[in-house]
Amino acid sequence: MALSVVLLIGAALLVESFQRLETVQPGFDPRGAMTMRLSLPPARYPDDPRRTQFIRQALDRIEALPGVRAASASLSVPMSIGVMAPFLVEGQPPTPVSQRPLGEWKAITPAYFQTMGIPLLRGRPFIWSDDAAAPRRVIVSQALARRYFGTADPLGKRLAYARREFDAEIVGIAADVRARGLDSDAGIVYYTPYPQFAWPNLAITFRAASGDPRRLSNAVQSQIFAFDRDLPITAVQTLDEYVQKALTGRRRVMWLIAAFAGLALVLAMIGLYGVMAYSVADRAPELGIRQAIGATPADVHRMLLSEGLRLSAFGIAAGVVAAIAATRLLTGMLYHVSPTDPATFAVVALLILAGAVAASWLPARRATRVDPLEALRRQ
Repeated sequence: MALSVVLLIGAALLVESFQRLETVQPGFDPRGAMTMRLSLPPARYPDDPRRTQFIRQALDRIEALPGVRAASASLSVPMSIGVMAPFLVEGQPPTPVSQRPLGEWKAITPAYFQTMGIPLLRGRPFIWSDDAAAPRRVIVSQALARRYFGTADPLGKRLAYARREFDAEIVGIAADVRARGLDSDAGIVYYTPYPQFAWPNLAITFRAASGDPRRLSNAVQSQIFAFDRDLPITAVQTLDEYVQKALTGRRRVMWLIAAFAGLALVLAMIGLYGVMAYSVADRAPELGIRQAIGATPADVHRMLLSEGLRLSAFGIAAGVVAAIAATRLLTGMLYHVSPTDPATFAVVALLILAGAVAASWLPARRATRVDPLEALRRQ
């Protein structure tokens, strides 16, 4: 009984945490969008201008497809491993590069925010003319602006990023995105124009005007292959699938613990039923004598039921104490749920108590049908 309490409380906490996690807004709109990974071989695309030319032509052709609303390229999509690089905002004291804060650095093409469904709160998006010949510009996340500029207006201020300390003007503020996962806080992110840092490994993302974006996948890949048929395209998936994969690990653990908890509860109820049934059979003479000297069937039923509930109460109490210690091990897997959530503990205790009543009811009911004379003959 105590073991089933521990497992059920752990499973209930994980279920509650998972339900809350599913309602979290990632900061971008995954509906109707699809992404794929692309790698540009250095031998054929050795420098930034050639990579930029290829990506721009490919995106123009993808956006020209019927049913495609927008398309973009970026170093990575949200909630994936990106490049972490140091930065220093204007107004902060000079700090060695090794001691500067880290932010996620994303090189993006002009339609990135439209494609990903990330609101651009202030300023302007990048344009293709923000290339290597243009002054360096950067768009920062709202979390970065809030933390390092406070109530001051960051537009027009400067930000030095990467170890080479590229100095760029802040031209926009983008809404926060949960960069590392649904259970993470808003990431410190800064975006730079792709032509200024044309990485060879990148993600191509497009948004369908309506319907399932998978129906456009082959046509989009064909536009890329039209320029270079030998390019490797991998990790083709919708952004909805991408977000769900981020929950897969938690979902598996939740169902595994829930399965063990359910099995433990069934075994505990069967065990309680067996103990009560054996007790009734073994105490048949005593029960007959009690009824012979005036005990009513209701008195016998109440007595045996209270004994079963007393056993269950000890098991539940021991389980709750053990769960208080055991569920702290789940702290890292819980999202906005306390490992000692009183409501969860109370609901599980009442659930097991209800099961104990059901398991004790039938043996106690049978005891009321014991014939006093037959019981005395056995004695």
